[in-house]
Amino acid sequence: MERNNGFEVKPMSTNDISIYSSITWEVARQKNFVNADGCVDIVGLIENGGILDTDVGCGLSIVDDKALPNAYAMTFADGSIQVRESVYNAACDGDARSRFTLAHELGHVLMHKKQIGMARAINASTKPFCDSEWQANEFAGRLLLPDDELKKVIGRQEPYEIAKTYGVSYECASIRIDKFKKKTRMLLQ
Repeated sequence: MERNNGFEVKPMSTNDISIYSSITWEVARQKNFVNADGCVDIVGLIENGGILDTDVGCGLSIVDDKALPNAYAMTFADGSIQVRESVYNAACDGDARSRFTLAHELGHVLMHKKQIGMARAINASTKPFCDSEWQANEFAGRLLLPDDELKKVIGRQEPYEIAKTYGVSYECASIRIDKFKKKTRMLLQ
């Protein structure tokens, strides 16, 4: 199943998104939702980390898969997230794709909550850095596999080992490793 197109949001660079993900990772660590290997317990963080504004009725709702026929999960303008029951259960069981989905939706809440109500669909001329889906994917990858964690394991672990350690897919680990190496090369020039 393909994800629906995103909506146009305020432009954000990878550095801007990295700030959101780094702060979120640090909050997760301080609240004991990061294990000794650096893997984020994304389910615990969303449910019990105080990240979502549950005081105003927002939070995580697990819904029947049929309630979200065209999406694995969805974030609403009030900051609440609905997630398919199958995706939630898989995330609880450590499924990498489902964990990424929850981290992606958390990215929407933290970066786009105030923009969702005024959403305009993206089109062919929308730049990637203005695409809510690109931004949320970037956030999710950086939250689940931050640069500081990559520094510790790159060169010592193969991509499949990194994926396993951090609970991400091989594809996510490979993308993050490539981006990290590219960034590192650019800094050395």
